[in-house]
Amino acid sequence: MDGRKHGTNPSSDGQANPTSDVGSSPATADARTHFTPMTEANPAVVITVDAGANRHAIDPRIYGLAWATQAQLADLDATINRWGGNAVSRHNWAFSTTNRCKDYFFENQPDPVSSGDGSNGKSADDFIDLTRAGGAQPIMTIPMMGMLPIDRSIRCGYSIATYGAQQASDPVRPDCGNGKMVDGVTRIRVNNPADTSVPYPSSHQANWIQHIVNT
Repeated sequence: MDGRKHGTNPSSDGQANPTSDVGSSPATADARTHFTPMTEANPAVVITVDAGANRHAIDPRIYGLAWATQAQLADLDATINRWGGNAVSRHNWAFSTTNRCKDYFFENQPDPVSSGDGSNGKSADDFIDLTRAGGAQPIMTIPMMGMLPIDRSIRCGYSIATYGAQQASDPVRPDCGNGKMVDGVTRIRVNNPADTSVPYPSSHQANWIQHIVNT
């Protein structure tokens, strides 16, 4: 007997094996692929919001800005001004100098300051002063990374002269590359951290906090 006429395939030993497609009728195939939708498992829910219930004052500290000028703070009546973001992840308060990470070619860049040489947290002090003069309170970010800029000078994290041609470079300082090979995909992973940075202990940041408190 030809087993294929009855939905089976003969095996090599003559035994019939079930099959899921050979010899299936259209009605059988429809039964396998048709699903009956289930009814809603949960009943409909009606939610009512009473905007007049449990009213309370909005915390004024939510009306904040980041890196705002004194004029912007006063104009918008902002209550908070934030010093933070990638720009200060590797900020060295001793020199008022920051490594800009991938935001700008991994360069060490000194902050502008109102006077002096930028030492002893001058750029942060300026930020705090202008924030208070604008009628707001500052929120300061304290870096937790141990590798911080060596000094108050521009330094390249990925010097093209040292590490070779790269996908892009700073148009003002063409030796500072973006840390990617010319294919734009492969990252340069052998750069020397000492090109831009030196290690600092946590006490370095504790001293900055104490300086802010004292100032």
